[in-house]
Amino acid sequence: MIPILYSKGETTFTHNGLGLLTEALACPVTEERNGKYELTLDYPITGQHYSEVEEGSIVKSKPNETSEPQLFRLYKSSKPINGIVTFYGEHISYELNGIPIIGLNVTGVSASAAINTAFTNAILSHSFTVWSDIATLNGTTIKKPCSLRAILGGQTGSILDVWGGEYEFDNFLVKLHAHRGKETNIIIEYGKNLTDIKQERNIADCYTHFLPYAIVTQNTLDSAGQITATEDVTITLTEGVIALAGAANIGHAKTFYMDFTQQFSKDETISEEALRAKATAYVASSSLGVPKVNITASFVQLWQTEEYKNIAPLERVKLCDTVTVKFSELGISATAEIIKTVFDSLKEQYTSVELGDAKSNFANTIAKQQESITAIETAARKDKALASAELSNAILTATNLITGQNGGYVVLNPPNNPQEILIMDTPDLATAVNVWRWNSGGLGYSSNGYNGEYALAITMNGAIVADAITSGILNGALLKADSVQANAISQYFKSEITNEINNAAGVVEQAFTAADGQVKSIISEVNTVLTGDIETANTAISELRQTVEALDLAFTTQYTGGINNVLNSSGLNGVSDDWTYTGAVIAQQTADAVNNTLSSSMFRISAGNLSQEIRTIEGAVYTLTLKAKKDTASRTYFKLDLGGNEIYVFDEQAAGEWTEYSKTFTAPSSTVAMEAGTTGSYLYVADIMLAEGTAKTKWTPAPNEIYTTNVKIDRRGINITNSESSTETIIDNTQFAVKHQGATVLTVNKDLTTLRKTEVTDELTIGKGKFVPKTNGLDFVLLD
Repeated sequence: MIPILYSKGETTFTHNGLGLLTEALACPVTEERNGKYELTLDYPITGQHYSEVEEGSIVKSKPNETSEPQLFRLYKSSKPINGIVTFYGEHISYELNGIPIIGLNVTGVSASAAINTAFTNAILSHSFTVWSDIATLNGTTIKKPCSLRAILGGQTGSILDVWGGEYEFDNFLVKLHAHRGKETNIIIEYGKNLTDIKQERNIADCYTHFLPYAIVTQNTLDSAGQITATEDVTITLTEGVIALAGAANIGHAKTFYMDFTQQFSKDETISEEALRAKATAYVASSSLGVPKVNITASFVQLWQTEEYKNIAPLERVKLCDTVTVKFSELGISATAEIIKTVFDSLKEQYTSVELGDAKSNFANTIAKQQESITAIETAARKDKALASAELSNAILTATNLITGQNGGYVVLNPPNNPQEILIMDTPDLATAVNVWRWNSGGLGYSSNGYNGEYALAITMNGAIVADAITSGILNGALLKADSVQANAISQYFKSEITNEINNAAGVVEQAFTAADGQVKSIISEVNTVLTGDIETANTAISELRQTVEALDLAFTTQYTGGINNVLNSSGLNGVSDDWTYTGAVIAQQTADAVNNTLSSSMFRISAGNLSQEIRTIEGAVYTLTLKAKKDTASRTYFKLDLGGNEIYVFDEQAAGEWTEYSKTFTAPSSTVAMEAGTTGSYLYVADIMLAEGTAKTKWTPAPNEIYTTNVKIDRRGINITNSESSTETIIDNTQFAVKHQGATVLTVNKDLTTLRKTEVTDELTIGKGKFVPKTNGLDFVLLD
């Protein structure tokens, strides 16, 4: 099926919407039992309707062979790689996450009635309905406000938790089946239709013994038969536990405990014999002693071949069906439920299925997360309360220093063939006082000018020099110190240090490796830019005619080189604080921008304006050039404010395609202001260039601005990102920092160095104290 694109606000999906995405390169749909239901779409930037594919759009695509096409709302997109963008979409049922309900209280109702009650009592209106074949009458109470999807599953007391079952989301219809799939006679067998197989066998939750018990209340009577006291007595088996089949082959002992009190009716007497009978029946019907098995299989859908067309109905499978997988060479022969499918909606066939016990779903994942959070909180309160407070204060101080900085200069030294990067409080090496200096020898900070001394440094020999280091967790093989001050050094703490050394070994190393490679790339790009500027003539002249007797120059097109005085002049750094704006203004790097602008980027303005004040030389002549496109017949304009005298570059009320504009003027003072605006939607502005002189100038970034996909250098400093490793490196005139997935891993500033985790591979010395690693622990040595 060819995916169909709909706009964000579309409510009717029986037509072809904005159009068919005929040039889609891939469109797999992944669905898990009671879990994930998502789509990914690979689409070229040159494809039809690409400019209309955006976050919030809805894509209709086929999720499997038997269901109707389903709706997926796009929520994320990647950067273009080789001209291809990957969009990610969630099934339309995920919108239940955004619909709140105060709580739920139902008693003696079916599953469908319970869900209907929740849907009816939702605070926000919606289009979802429900169906279920589970007739069991039950009840639940959820007191805290939550979303409708949380009512369906993911918390204690949810519909899935109380009634059980298997969900099927059919666009706006929520179906809760007692059993969604069916028992099939289909065999996926090597040599027949199996192309690839992987089996995971997990005994972590495999039990060896079963301990049943029940609580009975016994009364003490006086001589008159009156109750004088009550006591709860626990009834257990004389033998204590029931050994589960195969327990001897598991290799470890693990007991499952179960309270059978509620399994006895009011008229039943709780006794050891009755408890044993109920426990034995439960063990016989459960799989507590059976290892969990997950099988991922890729196979040929034989029902799609000519030879098997007559038996197609017997060979077709879908999510939650039960099939048999055979692979004699691996010793695999298992009957299992299909818990995950990946369906190629373009070719309309499965690419893989996963069978076995679901690794997790949105019900048990929440419970496990809560258990982990509780354990972490207990450990933190017990051993790390003071350290956490000190670390929080240090992080707050560093954050205030970093986010509160203003000004600073990034200098490449020397300008030609630079050998180091400097970030200083003035642009002159002779007058700078606060200096960050980064070269092949290391990274250091001096508060005494360019020549140092550098009391804070990370050097090429692997050493960190600092007056103070604040860390959440400090791992090391050896600590040397004059003295050590701590609330306690417990065995737990020693063990934790050892574990963290083993578990955290690549975080800082990966961040520095990424930063090192990217900075080398920056220096290479800077060399290229400088070399290109020197070798390229300052004028681009399409025709030059010169006579010998009188030097006569004629130009058919005039473009001269020059310095751009506009900061972030085409939105390559987003809508930065270099600009002020009203209304809705965003920066875009779309196919339209790539095809029509030199910067491949543009500002999009809707019912508002975008302005910037620019420093100029009083009395100097400047020429402004820019490109603009109008998608609205409302008023659009671009103007210059020359000391109260407004000059319009254009002021129109008509839509139009990309057009180049220019204006030459004399600066009346040390600043001029420019403003672009519209009363409608949209005005696109790009390649804004303000250079000294009378000739039009081709667009270039402002000095000290380098913007690429992963690297940004401007007056604020250097920002390096890597989407694959989720790392970010920040260098400015106050600090050096490394982040991973948004969390700060390392910060270095003039006052202190803060590291979230540190691994020392040899010795760690602090003053006259030293930590020495041993085979079974860590020794602390006081030095003379």
